[in-house]
Amino acid sequence: MNSEKRIESLEGQVRTLKRIVYGFACLLVAGIALATTSVQDIPDLIQAKKFEVIDKEGKAVGHFSAGTNGGKLNIFNKKGNSVAGLTSGKNGGGLVIMSNDKRILAGLTAHEDGGGLIIYNNQMKTLFRIPEKEAAEI
Repeated sequence: MNSEKRIESLEGQVRTLKRIVYGFACLLVAGIALATTSVQDIPDLIQAKKFEVIDKEGKAVGHFSAGTNGGKLNIFNKKGNSVAGLTSGKNGGGLVIMSNDKRILAGLTAHEDGGGLIIYNNQMKTLFRIPEKEAAEI
């Protein structure tokens, strides 16, 4: 009977050791998983010639890029046509709003004499302009 109790005791010790080894293995796997999914540092600067935003189908809905006189921001409709744009010109900034079929309907511009606002109808005829003289190109 002594040998049976001794075997039972040894079997209990082996089971306990197995549980300890499995526990450490699980902790090791969990530690590795946490280390690989840890939060990345946010970079101080990201540079590119063009940044593009796409929808869930992969179509561009807007982009920010370099233009002739500086930065340029375009917003696109579902057809891929530009419907709004913000750009830097030689005299300052400009904002253009377009219809779905690419006709300019309104614009804000900077020119030599200050700022300008122009609104067109759907035939591209001027409805309203401030100042009344034609503003310089942006």
